[in-house]
Amino acid sequence: MSPGATDIFYDGTTVNYRNLGRVGEYWDCAATQVPTWVALCTKAPYLNCDGTTFSSAVYPILFNTIGSATLPDARGSARYTANQGTARLSSAVGGINGDALLATKTTQSMTLVTANLPAYTPSGLNAANTVSITAAQGFTTSGSFQALVPPGEANIGPSSFAVPAQVFTGAAQGGTSTPFGSIGTAYIGGITMIRAA
Repeated sequence: MSPGATDIFYDGTTVNYRNLGRVGEYWDCAATQVPTWVALCTKAPYLNCDGTTFSSAVYPILFNTIGSATLPDARGSARYTANQGTARLSSAVGGINGDALLATKTTQSMTLVTANLPAYTPSGLNAANTVSITAAQGFTTSGSFQALVPPGEANIGPSSFAVPAQVFTGAAQGGTSTPFGSIGTAYIGGITMIRAA
């Protein structure tokens, strides 16, 4: 979008502009830097949305509009409209508070954590992740081995002895927690500026 035809009034001290839109409106400029005609103005009619601060004394209307002397930081970011009561964007899920004007999110990837994985039980374990000993082949349910003595033979050892605790150690699974990209198809359109004066 181009600002179009513009009237500039200069009385030797103050510069005023007409037909540039209202203070607080965004201008998406298809360039990678602030246009020369803006940068060379004594009082820039647009400021680059790069997260820097501006003088509330020089730009009082902009300060009152956004409620801060810090510009939004639009660099490398998509712009979303405020939730307006819909709760569609939240810090807990999307990483950005859709109710807070000028809130930001600066990461372009995410890493799965345990809570993101489906529930599963590794093979060989039960739901309690324990190894059970059953009463078979001389084992008792109490975890001891019962000596088997043939009929008519003397028992020359203890009648039973304890079985060491059974521990199951599975092989390590998965990868290395490498983040994966979360940015979809996109294009770089230029810079975003905000009407300031």
